[in-house]
Amino acid sequence: MTDSAVRLIGRYQILEELGRGGMAFVYKALDTRLNRPVAIKIIRRTAFLEDHYDAMIRRFEREARSLASLDHPNIVKVFDYGEQEGSPYLVMQYLAGGSLRGLTSATQGALDWRKAVRLIIPIAQALDYAHHQGVVHRDVKPANILLTTQGEPMLSDFGIAKILHIGESTLTASGVGIGTPEYMAPEQAMGDAVAQSDIYALGIVLFELVTGQKPFVADTPMAVMLKHINEPLPDPRTLNPALPDELGQILAKACAKQPEARFASAYEFAKALEDMVSGAGTVEQIVVTRGPELETVTVRVPTPVPSAVPASPLSKNWRRFALPAGSVAVLLLLATFLAVRGLIDGNPDIPPTVAMGVQATVMNNASPTSLPAMATHSPTVTLTPTQVAQTVRIDFPMPETRTKITVLNANLVKELASMTLGHIYQFEFSPDGHHLALIVPVGVYLYNIDTKEVRFIRITNQVSFLTFSPGNTQLLTAGTNNGVLSFWWIEDGSLAAEVNTDSDGVRALSYSPDSTMIAVSIADHTIQLYSPYNRQRVTTIKGHQDDIWGLAFSPDGTRLASASDDRTVRLWSIPDGAPLLMMAGHKDAVVDVAFSPDGTRLASASWDNTVRLWNIPQGSLAHFLTGHRDWVRSVAFSPDGSLLVSGGDDNTLRLWSVGDGALLMTLEGHRDGVHSVAFSPDGTLLASTSLDGTIRMWGIGRQVSQ
Repeated sequence: MTDSAVRLIGRYQILEELGRGGMAFVYKALDTRLNRPVAIKIIRRTAFLEDHYDAMIRRFEREARSLASLDHPNIVKVFDYGEQEGSPYLVMQYLAGGSLRGLTSATQGALDWRKAVRLIIPIAQALDYAHHQGVVHRDVKPANILLTTQGEPMLSDFGIAKILHIGESTLTASGVGIGTPEYMAPEQAMGDAVAQSDIYALGIVLFELVTGQKPFVADTPMAVMLKHINEPLPDPRTLNPALPDELGQILAKACAKQPEARFASAYEFAKALEDMVSGAGTVEQIVVTRGPELETVTVRVPTPVPSAVPASPLSKNWRRFALPAGSVAVLLLLATFLAVRGLIDGNPDIPPTVAMGVQATVMNNASPTSLPAMATHSPTVTLTPTQVAQTVRIDFPMPETRTKITVLNANLVKELASMTLGHIYQFEFSPDGHHLALIVPVGVYLYNIDTKEVRFIRITNQVSFLTFSPGNTQLLTAGTNNGVLSFWWIEDGSLAAEVNTDSDGVRALSYSPDSTMIAVSIADHTIQLYSPYNRQRVTTIKGHQDDIWGLAFSPDGTRLASASDDRTVRLWSIPDGAPLLMMAGHKDAVVDVAFSPDGTRLASASWDNTVRLWNIPQGSLAHFLTGHRDWVRSVAFSPDGSLLVSGGDDNTLRLWSVGDGALLMTLEGHRDGVHSVAFSPDGTLLASTSLDGTIRMWGIGRQVSQ
């Protein structure tokens, strides 16, 4: 292939040249099969010696397949690769927002440090993901950080140097080298690129963004590399006195001369930047999506409030699964009972004082006792050990499969089993995957997946919501439509406690991942935040104008998302409850929200028949998912965060790729609306319940005879 413009490469029609460098041309093209714009990077055939061409092509094909498997919201997706007229090419996601190089050229000076940090954090997270996949970028620089039209940063050109196995013996006399000298780590300049080399380069990029200058400049590339090796990093505050001292310290660590002196991972780099920003306690403005328009909103970045009692870590894969629209979810004081039974992990010294002002005496053998009523707006707790679940005989057709559902095999997912139990309102897997609980009109079925034993818990009032206790899978909690909570021991199905919330309208709830905070939405359109450790209500969150049907904590516990009938999704800081974002665009009630396991995406389900994926913390719209023909009631992420499942009143489940928003599979079989969906904790099964009275299990494997 010559250096002149090419009009057709396979099914890709070249539209315009986007740029060229010493090794490649980049074109905007049209994928004529899928009718979407793409970017094509064509490697110059003349850049390499003929003797090494065959080896280079073999490496190109192997590494291109590896790059195509990278699936992160801030990594430019590789769609395809090939060879034409002797020149290999990559087909990638096309982004129309330019690059950081263009942004710095346009501003001709330093960016506001907060804006710069918010651009760098997602790239550091993308690098951390790639490093865990065994991929080192080797050429992090502003030109390789592209921008979406919403301003979201995307890392491109992963591993081009490695793809071509560039070395002195394979290069022609053109002098093409590995990486870019202005951003090259000392060890990379000496021929050894490691993951910390990418951290160094990203630190140099951030230095340039916040100062408007590169830290090392010289007349020749070799002289620049020698400065990286020998000279200390300049203090960025001498170039921009407005920078906080902490940012200078972070840059010094990221750009240390020795790799082992830098951050141990790109995640740690991102976390240091996040902590610095959250500790600033400032008010700033960012752009969020408002339907098809962009609007600037004010965002408060809170100062963290340390917990008075250290919390035990919980698995970040624990999820609270979906609420059916119109259901009343009642749960306020699970932590109360955990304190009575001494079940708060990692805090053995906590006295037997129940959270939120109720005191109790713990009897021998943990026998419960009655507790006094609390003050106004506080629940009444009654403990009684008398009621026990019944063991029943039900042949529950639980399929056995070891194949995890992923983006690559989603098209193979099929129905493996189903069972009819009458009307099923909701279900949930226990966090450890050993139990499954289902709500039916007269109680709860508790299924032990390991022993196949089924227990039936009869509850007088209609159960509207159930959940397994976070961090302690021995307790199942059910909330009824008259505001009473029942706590049941999973081991034998015995009733441990009942709690009357004294509330006439709890809508939704969510526990923080470390169990130090409980969020409850109530009928007055507010959210109450409670701390089970200091026994006080932390704050009341106000802002929604209608009922709040969905709540979800971010995996790190620093943010709370809420979904409301007022058609908005809102993000609040924790623990102070300050408003962070309002994400508008849905045309009808929003009834469910879910965070991705890594906290970078938030999904919202709406009665406008759509699902929206939002970038977090920016609040910009990542993907607008259409396809459901009726209300969407429930959403859930796969444990690895690569898939999103949605269930709707069109009787279908739909599997979406979180990376590019593509619809991967539509699952049909239910005869009425799907109102609850979830992945099993190990990611091998997908479960759904419906108004048709069935629970169905989906996966990849052999169907179970019904």
